[in-house]
Amino acid sequence: MNVFNANSADLAWRQAADAIVRRHGADEVESRNGRAVELVHACVTVTNPRARWIASRLPAMNIALAIAEVAQIVAAGDDVPFLEHWFPKYGEYVGSRDKAAGAYGTRLRVRWGFDQIARAAESLAARGESRQVVLSIWDPRTDLPEANGCPRSGDVPCNVLSCLRLVGGRLHWLQTVRSNDLFRGLPNNIVQFTCLQEIIAGWIGADVGQYSHTISSLHAYVKSLSEFHIDPEVPAVGESFDIRLPRSDAEVAWTNLYRLAQELVAQTNDRPSLPSFATATDLGPLQPMYWILVAENARRRGWQAQSQEAVQMCHDRTLVTMWHRWIRRFDARHAHS
Repeated sequence: MNVFNANSADLAWRQAADAIVRRHGADEVESRNGRAVELVHACVTVTNPRARWIASRLPAMNIALAIAEVAQIVAAGDDVPFLEHWFPKYGEYVGSRDKAAGAYGTRLRVRWGFDQIARAAESLAARGESRQVVLSIWDPRTDLPEANGCPRSGDVPCNVLSCLRLVGGRLHWLQTVRSNDLFRGLPNNIVQFTCLQEIIAGWIGADVGQYSHTISSLHAYVKSLSEFHIDPEVPAVGESFDIRLPRSDAEVAWTNLYRLAQELVAQTNDRPSLPSFATATDLGPLQPMYWILVAENARRRGWQAQSQEAVQMCHDRTLVTMWHRWIRRFDARHAHS
């Protein structure tokens, strides 16, 4: 097992990225998407899951997409056009322009006829010592390959299950992943599941414990090694705001965040506009996430002044740092055009 352990996701990711780029214990293998440099069996452990953002990847990760993905997971959504607004190529990655067959929120909250997230929280609140709280994403009926080895879907989930343990008042999370792209998948997956860890911790009145992300195949495609890089000079980003809320408050806040994000996507007016501060008052600790979404929505519509104003409404310095790293991608692009 290749183990990469750090206080923050960024530092742990740097360790894993260095191992693959320098081929320390990694082999070059064939895959259906081209040759890849692969570590078989890897574990990325983050002791402070609120320090979930990976700032060392160049080009910088799309922070608004990561936030939108979390909002859709909590909302049990599988809508591809919603995520394409934040990342226009999203449909290419899931093989659909309509619904994502492997959407994590749908799998976790409705697929099996009941809400796994709610059941997990209820079980841990009733018997915190339980070692049976496991969230299942993988569905062998639709996800196992055909007998000839061909995939049965264009969107087979990479994350397959989550094991939750409550120890000493802290919720520990073990995520099991069949396959992770070092550059494209891993950064967003860590954001998604550490957010779920913190959400459930809030529901049961616990704090967050260790987050471990275990991967059967951690890899980078050879063609990506010239596209992505590790920035060894970037200062480590801090932890984001505490987003824990009691369950009833959390359900309201996340429902409102997803609704407001959908309203941003559905905007049809061509005149620059910015939501009022009062729009976000019911979001509680999720307000900073909302203002990042507002800023990215405005940027994509060419409303630069409104985009900058929205970022100023975000008081989470870690999110603001990630935002500025994201938009520097476009500043650099224009500087070389």
